[in-house]
Amino acid sequence: KDAGYTVTEAEDGVQALDIAKGASFNLVLTDINMPNMDGLEMIKEIRSCNATVPIIITTAHSEADYLMRSIRLKVDRYLIKPFTLEDVKEIFFDTTALISDRQKAKELEFREIQEKINRQSENFVNEIINSYQYPCVVYTDNTIRYLNGAFKTLFETNELTEVLASGEPLETLFDKRDGFIHGFDEYNEENPIENKISLSKKGGRKIYRIKSQKIALDADNSVSTMYYSQ
Repeated sequence: KDAGYTVTEAEDGVQALDIAKGASFNLVLTDINMPNMDGLEMIKEIRSCNATVPIIITTAHSEADYLMRSIRLKVDRYLIKPFTLEDVKEIFFDTTALISDRQKAKELEFREIQEKINRQSENFVNEIINSYQYPCVVYTDNTIRYLNGAFKTLFETNELTEVLASGEPLETLFDKRDGFIHGFDEYNEENPIENKISLSKKGGRKIYRIKSQKIALDADNSVSTMYYSQ
């Protein structure tokens, strides 16, 4: 506390476990011999829900059994009584460095995973969209991100290509009939049953009921919108 840390104390292992389950801590310091629940049993319970929090044990015992149990429970440091204030300072310094190293490793792992997702997401999402057997289109910032094969087959290839190349909205290809939406910007969240489009092609007229779903595809948490039929 004198060093500026927030310290929460418990009288025994049971109370400590209740506290540990209800809050997040950077470090656990415990004796082995405690009433109601000893330190090693408490650590076992803590490890079942938090595998990484650093744990320091203080004990008067140096028997192999305690040491081996401590190793199996992944205890980080072991203070044998009697110990000096300098011993404690050294242990805390080492453990603080350990916490910092673990946090850096966690951040690095997240960045590496995110970079991997970023590298693979375009192809991966495209494969998922194309595997969907019904027409589907995904917009990001009002720009077409994905257009699956089932949607493309609704139109003549040159017809769709011309619209996309010209920068005109995809909805240019929809019928402008009463009772149907003429563009995705008319999508009605409150009354989904009204979201129907009409397409008149050489093979005849087709009607599709459209559904909408928000999806997160990018690392910046921006939201894309998927429109699809069933």
